[in-house]
Amino acid sequence: MIVINTKKKISKRKKTMIWISLILVVVIVFLVVLYFKIKDNKLNSPAEVTKNYLEKYIKLDKEIISNIKFEYKDNLNDDQKNIFAKAIRRQYEKMGYSILNEEINNDKAIIKTEVTVFDYNNCWNNAEDYVNIYAYRFSDEVKKVDYKLSQMTKCKEKVTYNIKFNFIKKNNKWEMSKLSNDDIRKINGTY
Repeated sequence: MIVINTKKKISKRKKTMIWISLILVVVIVFLVVLYFKIKDNKLNSPAEVTKNYLEKYIKLDKEIISNIKFEYKDNLNDDQKNIFAKAIRRQYEKMGYSILNEEINNDKAIIKTEVTVFDYNNCWNNAEDYVNIYAYRFSDEVKKVDYKLSQMTKCKEKVTYNIKFNFIKKNNKWEMSKLSNDDIRKINGTY
């Protein structure tokens, strides 16, 4: 009678399965780490930081909304400030943008974008011209500003501006330089 030692075959099979399992676990861990490293680098790219910044406007981020500036020389009362702020929120929600170019040079980068917004500045200026020509139709300054605001909130004309976002890499992270007042005004449509 021949006796086959099945314990050796089973133990060899077990060892092989253990090694294959270990190799698969190592490969999976490596791929997961690699995925998150690539994802982190992509999320930290200057273009992605710019996109996230502009998306804050479209999504009416609290930080963005809290910094609305009332830019025209006319003094606005509280009701007029609310109307102006509502128009700016409309501006942000309807804003369009595209990233045109990404230039990276060592630890500096420039992202060139195009932003399309309502041309509030032109609407305001046209209303101001109208008020100046037909001043007799407006009983006081409040009525004049109300008219200008109403024209601004009805604005349908759009304008496209180019904005450059500058970046510096610090501690392996891309940090965006503060936008100029003119660039903020372009986003607001009041440039």
